[in-house]
Amino acid sequence: MTPAQLAAVSFLARYSGPTHHLYAYQLRRWFAWCETNGLDALLGIERAHIELYIRHLGDAGLMSSSINTMMHGVRGYFRLAHIDGVTPSDPCGLRPTTRGPPRRDPHPRPRPARAHPLPTSCADDHRSPRGAGLSPRHQRAPSLRSCCGANRGLRRDAARPPRPPPRRQRQ
Repeated sequence: MTPAQLAAVSFLARYSGPTHHLYAYQLRRWFAWCETNGLDALLGIERAHIELYIRHLGDAGLMSSSINTMMHGVRGYFRLAHIDGVTPSDPCGLRPTTRGPPRRDPHPRPRPARAHPLPTSCADDHRSPRGAGLSPRHQRAPSLRSCCGANRGLRRDAARPPRPPPRRQRQ
């Protein structure tokens, strides 16, 4: 038994049922691709080989989600082989071990400046024209029934009169 096969058996021993069958199929397909291309399925594999295999799966007609699923077993296989010390590195490891500084937004949005803090209670006359000496909070008030009270629902449509109360039926 080759080291690649031994690592595959060791990896598959952790799973049972449908997951075992799926991962076994994924590894059989990986092993067949490696044999077709004259590669050992475990030793000497680099990230470029993994990228070529992914491209091969795409050329075979698999969708991106199916390719991602097909790589689950292969990734786990290499991760466990690396943890067990069979391989010096994990060729499927996509994340760097150290992170750089956080990225800055290349197009920062300007923040609106506030002229003064928002009032805690409403003392302004809401019948004044829009924006005439009102704070920014009160300039938005026409879309609300009350800017400072508990009732903050939408205004009623002014064109439609309120409904009359229901009539009582005579007995």
